[in-house]
Order: sequence, then C-alpha cells, then structure tokens
Amino acid sequence: MTENLMHAFRGKLAIYSLAHFCVDFACGCLCTSKYWISTDGMLAVILYNFFAFACQMPIGILADKWNRNALVSGIGCLIVALGVAIAAIDLHLVLIAAVVAGIGNAMFHMGGGIDVLNVSGAKSGPLGIFVSPGALGLFLGIAYGQTQGFITLLPIALMLICTCIILGYQMRRERTFTSHNVPLSFRITSGIGKLLTLGAIASLFIVVTLRSYMGLSQSFEWKSEWHWGAFLITALVLGKALGGILSDKFGMRKTACATLTIAALLYAFSDNHPIAGVLAVFCFNMTMPMTLWALSQIFAQAKGFAFGTLTCALFMGFMGTILIPPIWSFTYGWFGMIASILSGILLILGLAAVRKPANSQE
Repeated sequence: MTENLMHAFRGKLAIYSLAHFCVDFACGCLCTSKYWISTDGMLAVILYNFFAFACQMPIGILADKWNRNALVSGIGCLIVALGVAIAAIDLHLVLIAAVVAGIGNAMFHMGGGIDVLNVSGAKSGPLGIFVSPGALGLFLGIAYGQTQGFITLLPIALMLICTCIILGYQMRRERTFTSHNVPLSFRITSGIGKLLTLGAIASLFIVVTLRSYMGLSQSFEWKSEWHWGAFLITALVLGKALGGILSDKFGMRKTACATLTIAALLYAFSDNHPIAGVLAVFCFNMTMPMTLWALSQIFAQAKGFAFGTLTCALFMGFMGTILIPPIWSFTYGWFGMIASILSGILLILGLAAVRKPANSQE
C-alpha cells in the first residue's frame, strides 16, 4: 500500500470508528428514553434489533452491488437521526422510530464495514478498531438516556455531524462517491471442499451467536457496582480492538487458542473475583475481529454479505435471551468456561476454511 493510500485508509478508519461510537450512542439514547419505555417497549426492542442486525445481510448485498460505501454510511447516519427525531415528536410512533433507527444503523455498519474490509486485506486489526467503539457508545448512550429521561438534540446533532464528516472526507480524498468494491459474487473462496467450508461457515456463525448470548445474559452479581460495570465495558471494547491486532502479530489460530483458553480459566473464578471476570470478558471478546475477517475471506467478493451474515448471528443471540432466558442452575462463570472452550473448538474449525494470505503468521 502506498503512503498516500495508507494515509487515506487511516483517516477513513478513524472517521468510521468515531462515527460508530456516535451511531450507537444515539441508538442507546433512543432505546432508554421515556419515549421508548412504553407498553410497546419490548416489541420496539425486538424490531430495532431485527432491522439493525438481521437486515444487515440484505443491505450488505445491495451495498456490495451499489459500490458507494461512504454514501451508504452517511445516509445511514441521517436515517438514525430521523428515527430519533420521530420518537421525540410522538410517543405513539415508537415502533416506527425503532424500525427507522434500526435501518439507519444497519446502513452505517455496511458502508463503513465494507470500506474497512476493502483495504484491510490480510489484516484483521482494522476490523476490531472499527467495531469496538460501538460497545462504548451504546453503554454511554444508555446511561445518558436514563439520566436525561427524554431525547435531547445531542444524538441528532451527532448524526448530522457524522454525515457531513463521512461524505466530506470521501469527496475531499477521492473526488467521487464510487468505492472500490469487487464485482459481487457469492463464489466461496476456500482451501477445502465445499461441504467442509459450509461446516466452517456454520461454526463461525455459532461462535458469534454464542458470544452475543453470553454478552447479553451476563449476570455477574458484582457488576451492579458502577465501577465494575465500567471496567467490564472497557474490557469488552479493548478485547475486540486488540483481538485483531494480536492475531495479525502472532497468527489467528494461536491467538484464538491462547485467549479462549485463558478466558475459560478466568471464568472459573469470575463469580467471586471481579478482576478475573473482567479479564475473562476481555479475552473472550477477542474473537470478534477473527470471525468477521475469516468469513470475509471465504466470501471475498461479497464482503457486505459476509459482514451481514455475522450480524444476523448477533440477532440470533439476542433472540436466544428472549426465547431461552438464562436460568443459571450453575454459576455464570462455569457457563462462561464452557462457552469459551466450545468457541475455541468452533473457531479453529471455522478458520480451517480460510486461505492463508502470503504475509500471514500462520
């Protein structure tokens, strides 16, 4: 990559990462305001998550084909702002607001995600950096929404600013909204047979579903203390960001085995020892950029589709907490240990379908 392209990529990565924080902050504000907490609250939550995550797959296919990634992302920010504004105007429009904000969130993720995947190549680190700020934005947005009790102009203003920055940077750097997407194709790129590759894809899907379920059903008793809650969200954010960086340095399989083994050991002590729990969450979430990068390599000509497939897995994990509420007949820490071991096995199987890039550490 030339120095000019590297500078442009770093700029885009910084902008998309910051915008990701702002998008999830705005959606967090929406989800916890008094306009959201109503008799339709649970239905609104389900609708929002469906359109924000499950719908990323079809939106990703369209974005792959349209080849205007920054425009997709910028429009997504505008639609999130519209969803927040709808909820602020009328309490009875909360379901419409949930759908609109969810679609906007999905569009932002697709535009930014494909742009990052296009340039990251053999590296998974940029994916972790792009995705990780969203968790912090959601955490702070929820806290802000609960504190305010109503929707302020802040989330709407943030979305308008993000739109201007994303589109302005794209035009200043490239003088066009046309991106560099490869022609859309669902041809599987793998070093193993198709049947085994389908099994590997299913393994990656299950890993993400399990991680989503684990994160949403987290039941450490000590996390009710605000400082430990803050440490947990910090561990989650840093884990997602550093997982890709460590994978690029030491190799994905080695990093997956090491981090999930450590996570399993730490979860065994996590119920009574907060530091062990925080470190377990940190290690467990390092798989995020690995799964995303791996599937984008298998579907190398349909990166938006690959990204959206795994966000569907996030939605499945969310629905799992509703359809199968976590009833811990044994401690959460032991469940985390089992989940870490299972994730490690499935992730290694999933990575087996990925062709090794020339500069890979594997």
